[in-house]
Amino acid sequence: MGELQKLHELFQDSESRVLLLINQIDGRHETLETSRKYLEGNGFTMTNLYDHGQVGMGIFGVPGCPLQSSLTGRGICPTIKLAR
Repeated sequence: MGELQKLHELFQDSESRVLLLINQIDGRHETLETSRKYLEGNGFTMTNLYDHGQVGMGIFGVPGCPLQSSLTGRGICPTIKLAR
């Protein structure tokens, strides 16, 4: 996560790049409160979007979590890399 924070800081003044986290919330193991507490407690300031359902899979075709991906300016996802 520290590397993502550094990348966010690098991109934050860019008009052509942005770093977004998509955080899947299940309401039991991962909640809005536990997520916010973790991010704030560790000083992470990047934009965090919460997925309460199947947005990741339904819109972006995300096969699992965690993963790293990128989108082009046209919204195309050229690569998906599952984290281990």
